Amino acid sequence: MQNSGTGAATPPWVVNLEHALLKSNIDHERAIAVIGQEIFSVPWRIKSIIASGEFKTEKRPMDASALAYNQDVLDALKREYQNGRKLFLCSALPYSVVKAVCDYHGIFSGFFVLDASQNDKEAVRNSTAQEFDSISDDFELISVPADIGALTAAGHDSGQSGAPVWTNVLAIISAIRVRQWSKNVLVFVPVMVSPVSTTENWYQSILAFSAFSLVASISYVCNDLLDLQADRAHPTKRLRPFASGALPVATALFLVPSLLVAACLAAFPLAITFQMTLVFYFLLTCLYSIYLKRMLMIDVVVLGCLYAIRVAAGGEATGIRPSEWLIAFSVFFFLALALIKRQAELATMLKLRRTRAGNRSYRTEDFPVIAALASSAAFNAVTIYAVFVWFEVQNELYSAPEALWFAIPMLVYWLGRMILLAHRGSMLEDPIVFGATDAKSLICGAVVFGIVQWAH
Repeated sequence: MQNSGTGAATPPWVVNLEHALLKSNIDHERAIAVIGQEIFSVPWRIKSIIASGEFKTEKRPMDASALAYNQDVLDALKREYQNGRKLFLCSALPYSVVKAVCDYHGIFSGFFVLDASQNDKEAVRNSTAQEFDSISDDFELISVPADIGALTAAGHDSGQSGAPVWTNVLAIISAIRVRQWSKNVLVFVPVMVSPVSTTENWYQSILAFSAFSLVASISYVCNDLLDLQADRAHPTKRLRPFASGALPVATALFLVPSLLVAACLAAFPLAITFQMTLVFYFLLTCLYSIYLKRMLMIDVVVLGCLYAIRVAAGGEATGIRPSEWLIAFSVFFFLALALIKRQAELATMLKLRRTRAGNRSYRTEDFPVIAALASSAAFNAVTIYAVFVWFEVQNELYSAPEALWFAIPMLVYWLGRMILLAHRGSMLEDPIVFGATDAKSLICGAVVFGIVQWAH
């Protein structure tokens, strides 16, 4: 027991760190961190670490600021502290963890490190009696967030123990990034640009879109679990369900298998080549999340490829293979979007006066170079598109190929606008996700789609 005094006019509160103050399970988070660090190790090495409890051992100082706290509970504790109440922590977590949390918040007079079995009021009472008699018969144990509501005059529930099921549903929807599914509309590109597409092709594209969205959600969940610490230090990513503690990390144990089964059902009716492309995409996204996204420039190349794979997969699903022109255009177009995404991240870091983005190899001093590369890739894509149009006009595969020329100003406008918005720090999301909610981007997309249909 560590303390700085015991006297108090009101009964002290002893707060259970795991179940009342924290919104996430530290042991679960550590286990996931070990899996991420040892992912390239043999399976039995990971199993041995988890089974032995080795992951619970602190190998570096605990960063208490990177934990997910129940903000309502914390606010209530701070009010009581300001009113003169003595506060203590109790926990079965390692000494270093409890001490780090106690020191970080500065509102606790001390803490109790209990055995794993000592997690009820009687156990805490016995432990406190051994340390000092002054509060052994007069203290309140905050076992869960709802205990605070019962003890305060306001009588409100300061936690989420009574949260409606709908709140958890919304958290799951946020965790699987339904908004990010807009990136998977790229699988519709082959059927959209083809002059010979059928209703069956559109149905196949819808199934492909569903399969890609579900697989992408698996990668988002895994990525968020591996990036918990970095996300909690980010101004917007800290609000993600796993980082904020809105969803316990154990939720992934049923979420990931459920998404995988649904993805397999969506992909089953489609061509085997599409299924192989989907598997390759999933493996590449996993490799990207675990390792490649931390490698300078390789990350943007892989990110651009992940965009382009969606287009290729749409062709495999429908049997409408993208032309060499479309593939070449896609490579530069999506490379530009990947660079714009990094440009936007660096702009945010500049605003926050940080030197580098978390879990990335880029520094803020790289900002002008990334912006230049994004501009070059974007206008290379426009050039390739112009050559493609000229080729199609000569080949006369479209009934009105001259109409395709009108898409060039729209491409120049949209890409230029994305680069400028990223440069200003006005884009906080992936460019495609941003475009899906941006009115001007939607108008550009509708105009280009109309031009392609006109050309058909």
